[in-house]
Amino acid sequence: MFMQLSQRYMAPEIREGVGASVKADVYSFGMLMMETVTGRRPSWPMKNIRGKEVELLKWAREKVEAGISSEIADHRMGLEGEKETKEVKAFLDIAQSCTEESPKYRPTMKEVVERLNRL
Repeated sequence: MFMQLSQRYMAPEIREGVGASVKADVYSFGMLMMETVTGRRPSWPMKNIRGKEVELLKWAREKVEAGISSEIADHRMGLEGEKETKEVKAFLDIAQSCTEESPKYRPTMKEVVERLNRL
């Protein structure tokens, strides 16, 4: 059971047996960011725009692509202003870049920290 749950945080290349790398760690960090902003675990099924059950990452990507990223943020965050909404969008952008399918498109952790510090 633990292995099934923790696999949701693993980069695709790790699940395929390629091996660990710094970019795989970036992916896992991005999944933690996604869990933080949404208040949802990667193992929880979500309904996408068409009502189909999908994983957290796919659900969030579809919402962003549809221009409804405001629906992603956990309502318990109590976002009230436009500035807070922009910060959540920027946080989501960082999380999405960390969870790119291909490791070559993921940022370094140094870049992630720099982007987070600018929020």
